[in-house]
Amino acid sequence: MHLFTRSCVMMRLTLPGVLGLALCVSALAHDPGLSSANLEIADGAVNLQLTYNERDIAGLVGATVDELKSGSVEARAKLDVAARRAVLLQFEGQPQTPNSIATSTDQNSNVELRYTFTSPAAIAEIGFESALLKEMAFGHRQAFAAFDFSGREIARSILSGRESGTTFSLGNSATQQAPDSKSRFSAFSFSASITSSRAMIICSSSSACSLSAALRARRCC
Repeated sequence: MHLFTRSCVMMRLTLPGVLGLALCVSALAHDPGLSSANLEIADGAVNLQLTYNERDIAGLVGATVDELKSGSVEARAKLDVAARRAVLLQFEGQPQTPNSIATSTDQNSNVELRYTFTSPAAIAEIGFESALLKEMAFGHRQAFAAFDFSGREIARSILSGRESGTTFSLGNSATQQAPDSKSRFSAFSFSASITSSRAMIICSSSSACSLSAALRARRCC
């Protein structure tokens, strides 16, 4: 948003602006300079999904946007290498190794990195580090949100190259029995997507929330 000053826009974007989108599901593309990380505590597992714009990832993996869109074997191999160094997850201070890692692109110019970790019966604290943020262009922001078995939000924060990690306590969330229904991760997936000129955010509840501002000032801080 070129009409706003650097200081006031970034305060609005970083605090109430982006954080206010944490329960929304977007059908649009991630704008370059903004990504999301969504963590869900499931039955015996922790699922994690990172979503970036193709333009932000292409340079990091040594590929062009067209190569990523093509889904070629070479492009997927480059994404796999990046995915293996993109995340550090800790349970009560102990680093975890993912059971599975998957990468994909979609029609909205997004690149998704998905992880599944085995979790013990009870976890008191989870630490998350988004390692690729330190390699992103200056000013890149990542919106992080975590959810328990029922889809209740238990943590959220805005990460950057300067502060690329967060730690949060689960309280009683980790010992609750998982519901019989399918995981609500997709329903509550946090995707703070912003288009170049406008953004329409569709909430996970019955109501809809719209974001009419362009919110393009993220690169300036």
